[in-house]
Amino acid sequence: MRPETVDLKMRLLAGESVYVGEIPIKPLSLREISQVGYSRFQQSIGIISITLDEMIESIDDFEMQAHLKAERHQYKVFDMYMLSNDMQELVLKSFNLLFQTENVIIDGELLDDMSVVIDEKYVINRDNFDDVVNMIQLQNNPEKSVSDVDEYNPANELAKSIAEKLKRSKEIVEKSKALESDGDGLTIPDIISAVSAMSNSLNKLNIWDLTIYQLYDEFARLTKIDNYRLQIQASMWSSDIEIEHWSEPI
Repeated sequence: MRPETVDLKMRLLAGESVYVGEIPIKPLSLREISQVGYSRFQQSIGIISITLDEMIESIDDFEMQAHLKAERHQYKVFDMYMLSNDMQELVLKSFNLLFQTENVIIDGELLDDMSVVIDEKYVINRDNFDDVVNMIQLQNNPEKSVSDVDEYNPANELAKSIAEKLKRSKEIVEKSKALESDGDGLTIPDIISAVSAMSNSLNKLNIWDLTIYQLYDEFARLTKIDNYRLQIQASMWSSDIEIEHWSEPI
């Protein structure tokens, strides 16, 4: 593992801010997320996670769509967000929540010069927007790996559903509100309950201080320990059991 990857993972495990240039990206705690609403929190991440290809495919004007596809190399997804007042508003609201501040504005008039300014000092533009989104997702997506942070494609069902409604911002919001889970299986309340029940140090009073990254890391490690114990027991009856130690990388 590269030194910079180790450093990043240490900060994620510690629940500290990660940085894109000088921009601090502080992870929200489970308590903060519960206060704003987990669904709303996930919607905010989904809104800024739409890919450039999804943006282009959503355009009704076929001539414009063909032009953008032909000139795709000249554009970044940030440019597409800035083309529409409705999309600008969605981005502002998402960053309001994710950066926990009301002081978020759009600056600039020409597309190449436009930026999102947070707290009058942190500037997000077409050059660093993707990196900011990647870091936010890394903090809050259990399937995202630190090792592939540069290659991660942030497409997901929420982003896709939003992309399909880009032309009508009201429908985007309505669709987002209807998506409260990532599908069947364990939900985050299930995982919070399981970790607080099984952990030696976490309970339903102090678990809310964790970040989502810390929660899923704890859950994954507890699962790995449980599997290790089962493998040890099974190995007494069969020599074919492959035992993976609980301290192996998750």
